[in-house]
Amino acid sequence: MDNCVFCTYAKDGVPEHRYLAETEHFLAFLDWSPVSPGHTLIIPKKHSVALLDSPAEHATELFIFMQSVASAVLTATRSSGFHLHQNNGKDATQSVFHTHFHIIPRRKNDGLPLKILPQIRETPEYFKTLQEKVKEHLETVSF
Repeated sequence: MDNCVFCTYAKDGVPEHRYLAETEHFLAFLDWSPVSPGHTLIIPKKHSVALLDSPAEHATELFIFMQSVASAVLTATRSSGFHLHQNNGKDATQSVFHTHFHIIPRRKNDGLPLKILPQIRETPEYFKTLQEKVKEHLETVSF
């Protein structure tokens, strides 16, 4: 896709000092503006805007690749955990409209404010209503 930085990386390569690894369909590289040491991005080589646009047939390859890259990043940075983060759509703060996943290494007391806390408490009735709505839509998809 024209003017997509991640498509350019997939086609022409990532700057050598940021490249980590790749598979047939995915590419891993260090984020140019990391929130923690080792902050890594994983992108599909073929353009898709967000997760819902991504081809499901590559999900196993993606999952195995993310596990391998995350393990290597954690070992290299001596981190004890990580966030696997992915935004879908402008309202979810997606800024690059090419599907991508963030591996953000974490350490105890690292000071990163990446903790999402519950803001509201809901009733069982609320959950039941939402459950019914979601299940109705799930009946239209196959697993």
